[in-house]
Amino acid sequence: MHRLIAEARSAETLPWDQDSTRLYRKIVPQMVLWLPEEEAAQLKFELEAEMERPKAA
Repeated sequence: MHRLIAEARSAETLPWDQDSTRLYRKIVPQMVLWLPEEEAAQLKFELEAEMERPKAA
């Protein structure tokens, strides 16, 4: 998760193709279920924010 967020932060555009982006949006919420609720929410928020950032630019 942290690697995905860092990869997205360091890129000016999304570093993944559409299929990978869709996959990450689908599996990340499932992956973080094993984490404490607050940490899971923060990671989901950070990843989604980084996925939306290039659209806002």
